[in-house]
Amino acid sequence: MPQPGEEVVREIAARCRASGIDLAQTLNGAWYDAAVPPEYRLPDVGRPGPLALLLASTRAFWRPFVAALRAEPARLEHEHPLDRWVEDVVRGALAGVNVRHAVRFAHDPPPRRVAMQRLAQVSGLAWLAPGMLCVHPTYGPWIGLRAVVVLDLEGPTGAPPAITPTCEDCAHRCAPALERAQRLAAEAPPNDPVPPLWREWLAVRDACPVGREHRYPEDMVRYVYTKNRDVLRAAARAAV
Repeated sequence: MPQPGEEVVREIAARCRASGIDLAQTLNGAWYDAAVPPEYRLPDVGRPGPLALLLASTRAFWRPFVAALRAEPARLEHEHPLDRWVEDVVRGALAGVNVRHAVRFAHDPPPRRVAMQRLAQVSGLAWLAPGMLCVHPTYGPWIGLRAVVVLDLEGPTGAPPAITPTCEDCAHRCAPALERAQRLAAEAPPNDPVPPLWREWLAVRDACPVGREHRYPEDMVRYVYTKNRDVLRAAARAAV
């Protein structure tokens, strides 16, 4: 018979999956808290080893998001339409969950910020590579870490899952691209925004050989790296 935590997780994950947040990984919140400074710890829900659920997405995120923009054009006027969509999906998935819980989003500022990449590695979802990207064994670096839900339920027992490098050629593939992007960023004028260098940062992701067949669609790539809402407007007009 499924345990109460399994049923809750299954329900939340299924609701998120329907809206494009299609990856879900459980962990014991204490595993993560032991790996980060106090200011990055998960919210306290009343027990020392709570069940936490990391929510992430692949390229499957894009179509439901664009469909929502087309159905509700007012979403395009939000300062951060993608972040607002993530919040709406996750909070909608949590509606009716009769267990004490707290949620943190990847875009939350301090003091609510969570070290999402460290969380992904501790949970076993993805390996934190030297290229500063989380690499999923199937989808490679083409995932987006969206949120973590902490539930007042018992988390998994034992030690965190062991995770091994997905690729062992980072020094030759990803490191040169990362070094170039960092160098150009350091040479850029003060207060120069990141988007002018977005292709350099994209090159770091493209250098990873894992999961290339799961690369984001071009309009998704452009918006993720530039945050240009004209990209979203064009995508919404083209959506069918």
